[in-house]
Amino acid sequence: MGEFARRSAEDRRAYIDEAAAWRDLFVSGEDLAGFMDALRWKSPRMPLAYNRNFAAEQGATGRLVAKMG
Repeated sequence: MGEFARRSAEDRRAYIDEAAAWRDLFVSGEDLAGFMDALRWKSPRMPLAYNRNFAAEQGATGRLVAKMG
């Protein structure tokens, strides 16, 4: 069983809400400082990792998959 599955339902919901928030911030064009402030992150490590993965989904490969799907 993965780490996410072992979390309580409340913890999973909080994580999902946070993930939705950073995606909204990313799509709106918010910069790294805005992410860190809005989500109260002290290190740039997590928002940079999240955005790297999300940016790939929004790039050429993501557009191609959307057209094919």
